[in-house]
Amino acid sequence: MVDRNAAFRQHFLKVAIADRIATIPAHRPQDHITLEMAPLEIRHRSVRPISAKHAQASRFLQQSPV
Repeated sequence: MVDRNAAFRQHFLKVAIADRIATIPAHRPQDHITLEMAPLEIRHRSVRPISAKHAQASRFLQQSPV
């Protein structure tokens, strides 16, 4: 009887040993970014609605403040 998974196990062991990644320092000076992204929750409203039907639909779809 031949073990069909023997080659796979041998390859898997070599990959696990060869692809070891070194530890990366968490706080490096290059990682400090001075600009911050605006929150995605900001509501962008148009100056005027396209039509009364669209204005009514947009009011219906807005979430109520909690």
